[in-house]
Amino acid sequence: MNREEILAKAKGSKNQEYENNIANGLMKQSTIFLAIICIILFFIRVIHADIQDLQRATSSEAVVIMCGVSCFNSLSLYKKLKDKRNLYLGLLLLIFFVISFINFMLGLFG
Repeated sequence: MNREEILAKAKGSKNQEYENNIANGLMKQSTIFLAIICIILFFIRVIHADIQDLQRATSSEAVVIMCGVSCFNSLSLYKKLKDKRNLYLGLLLLIFFVISFINFMLGLFG
């Protein structure tokens, strides 16, 4: 191996290690974000069921949670790594998050 090949290989492994560290940190942040979304939706569901005297509630909040956490992860990865694929995926998931959240709220009060 010549010098250029060794440097290229070292740079590639360093980039992979950097991306892995960022991904691990984001998993911690997304877990906290997920817990916050779940708590908010739980309280909305409890308040709504109490107001409406409902015996059974639907579980459409699972889609809201999934889209919200995935959006957060993708946009956070874009912020750290500047990879355009993460930006596009994050924006797409943000659109799905907003649509599913509006659908969830309309299901409660509509």
